[in-house]
Amino acid sequence: MASSPSIPSAAGTTANPRTAGHARTSGAATAGAGGRPAASALVVPGTDGVPLVPGQRRQVVSTGLAARLAERDAQRRRRWWVRGAWVAAGFVVLGALVWGVFFSPLFALDADEVVISGEGTVIEPGDVVAVVDGVVDVPLPRLDTVALRGRILDVPGVRDARLTRDWPRGLTVELVSREPVAAVPQGGGVVLLDDEGVQVGRADAAPEGLPTMTFDIAAEGRRTLESALILLNALPEGLAAEIATISAESPDDVRMTLRGGATILWGGKSDAALKVRVVEVLRSAKKTKSSKVFDVSAPTAPITR
Repeated sequence: MASSPSIPSAAGTTANPRTAGHARTSGAATAGAGGRPAASALVVPGTDGVPLVPGQRRQVVSTGLAARLAERDAQRRRRWWVRGAWVAAGFVVLGALVWGVFFSPLFALDADEVVISGEGTVIEPGDVVAVVDGVVDVPLPRLDTVALRGRILDVPGVRDARLTRDWPRGLTVELVSREPVAAVPQGGGVVLLDDEGVQVGRADAAPEGLPTMTFDIAAEGRRTLESALILLNALPEGLAAEIATISAESPDDVRMTLRGGATILWGGKSDAALKVRVVEVLRSAKKTKSSKVFDVSAPTAPITR
């Protein structure tokens, strides 16, 4: 077996390369003889010659990276501040709008811009104005038109009412009045009734052109009044204007006297439309138009005399 070549040592002696490393390790281990063993140190390129102790890692932070991180944090804070400023500005604007619309006088109801129509002959305009005056200066968005309409319907003579806001500060009130269709004698005067039998007013005498019910409403009861009102509602305008009085002994014995002196025996409330048509035919026919009595209580078998 060939022997390993010898390497000349610094002292001129020949050293075997296989044992050279063991010799160096042994020398390093014995370098600290007489004290603690010396720790080996490594020098890493790029560390300016500063040795690193085994088991210790040197942390290096780039100054450029630190600056970028700080700038990014600053930008993040600026964005939050900007967002917060926009949100605060939005709340301020929203609050200003709410105040301007719902609480400021900008949209407050002006009494001079209230328009009332449809009073008819029985509604007292001052009564409606007094109700509306209670909500003057209330901003239109906060105006409770439902409650206001309810108070207007309580005014005597008002059948219905329609309210419309007229921006920015007006209000239109359209009334439907309970127009009287008959007068009923009572207490030295007359009570005015509409087509539903609702009392809409009083007068000393029956207004011109309004028929008078000669029977006692309280004594005859509601059914008799209902039959008489059905008669009035069924008549065409021209014929209704000719009626002078309406009398009844029972709900099925209603009769009316025309201003020319003729009498129409109406009967009960059934077949109202047919009865109207028969009366019109009889009063226009040559043989019957001069009759003094038109009995249409049985409209399919009318009688004249």
